[in-house]
Amino acid sequence: MNTPVEPNMVRRSRCPACHGTRGETLREVPYADPLLRGYLDAFYREVGTVDHAALAGAVYCLVACADCGLVFQRDIPG
Repeated sequence: MNTPVEPNMVRRSRCPACHGTRGETLREVPYADPLLRGYLDAFYREVGTVDHAALAGAVYCLVACADCGLVFQRDIPG
């Protein structure tokens, strides 16, 4: 089940591969972090721009599923 978090984000409460509910947070970085912001700008430069206002207050979070080991992004643009 996915639930809204920030106005423009949706939180995955289950692993997208095995639907497990146990996971370990590996890394959390605010989208406002200068390194992440710079990476996103560079990555998407060829196809357009990043709407940083839409990401305000949101966090990039990687989770490792305890059941199958998949590493996935917890909060995704919605």
